[in-house]
Amino acid sequence: MRTWMAGTMVLPAAALLLVACGDRETGPVAPVLPQVRSGAVSSASGSCGGMLQSRERAFGTLPWVSVTATFGGSFALPFNLMQQMNFPIPNPSMVPCLDTDDVAYGVRENAEEDTLLVEIPVPTGVDPSAWSKLTNRERAKLIKVAELIFSVAPSFYGSPDGVIQQKLLPALLEAKTRAKLRALDFLNGTRAELLAGGIYGCMLFQNLALDNRWVLLRPETLQLTADLSAAFAESLFDMQPLSGIVFARNGAYGADIASRAGTLPIDCGWSVFGASGSGRISIADPYAPPPIGQQPRRPDIPDGGGPWVQ
Repeated sequence: MRTWMAGTMVLPAAALLLVACGDRETGPVAPVLPQVRSGAVSSASGSCGGMLQSRERAFGTLPWVSVTATFGGSFALPFNLMQQMNFPIPNPSMVPCLDTDDVAYGVRENAEEDTLLVEIPVPTGVDPSAWSKLTNRERAKLIKVAELIFSVAPSFYGSPDGVIQQKLLPALLEAKTRAKLRALDFLNGTRAELLAGGIYGCMLFQNLALDNRWVLLRPETLQLTADLSAAFAESLFDMQPLSGIVFARNGAYGADIASRAGTLPIDCGWSVFGASGSGRISIADPYAPPPIGQQPRRPDIPDGGGPWVQ
């Protein structure tokens, strides 16, 4: 079996990805920039208990916030790995309660609804049914990454649209389909949903890196997987934003677990589940914190098998 590095081409510079994937005025789409008032950055003050779940779908009545996760510290992810998420959150001051030694969350309140307002059309040659299953943020990311990959290796896929149809879409949709099913082999309820975030990131990283035509190196592939995990979390947890933030974080760490394997593929289910005892993968429901002074218990090891049903 090949390592993740085998068959990988070096980009001219790591900065190329950041430039090519950044929002550009001339790009096909651009998100609505948040309008941030003075002093809008939240801080965790007082108790972090009692995080209440909002089931309000009338988002116009809730403040939209932009959440930026910055990774680093004890788990040695690339120092510049970040995620950006946008949610309607009733109490944005609760977000920094999710800070850990290795991830810090910044919050900008009163942001405009940060969705891509104009729906991104189906690229030529891309399956409309598969395209319709993506959020606009996922679509925008795939378009930008496809342009980059095609610029580096134009002979591999024939066109940027070919990159999306032949590589990116299959990798992403297959990981989505399998991640939750695999998580249900170990846990159920909210904990399975959060564990699925790590398994999704692990599977997506593998699906990309195992292709010997894949041209991005480990840091760039990790960043792409982190971005797609965050975009997926936004749509999955529109009523439970704190859970969405944990899901996205797990996606980044799940990708890192895969990236550190000596050979691929690995069993993402067991690998990510095993990391839930180390602190890298979090399965603690942020809306049901443990009693004061009590730490979440590492989940029981499953006895094999499990429900492979939705």
